[in-house]
Amino acid sequence: TVVSPSEMYFHFSSDQHKLHDLQEMMNSTRLSPFKSMAPLSEKLTREGAYCLIQNPADMLKYRARVTCVRPSDQTAQVHLVDFGHTINVTFEQMISMTPDTPEQPALSITCNLTL
Repeated sequence: TVVSPSEMYFHFSSDQHKLHDLQEMMNSTRLSPFKSMAPLSEKLTREGAYCLIQNPADMLKYRARVTCVRPSDQTAQVHLVDFGHTINVTFEQMISMTPDTPEQPALSITCNLTL
């Protein structure tokens, strides 16, 4: 993912199977359906908090880190830690991590170029 000419994210080819397995696990029936998972906690609406989100573009679940919270309109900006994308979601699209949530390091790697 290229955010700007000086900021981009990539995956090692050796991590492709990990990424596939992670996405499959989070979006399979092995995890509880999205609406019945752990409810949004107050801790989740702080910058730097980690959560799961359901991306409105494809309705899939992703691991994310909260980068900006807008309480007035009940939305947050989140960084998808395994892909490098940053998106806006509603609080309703955010859920707390559960014991079923994989606890491996982020799979996207930041690359900054200095021009």
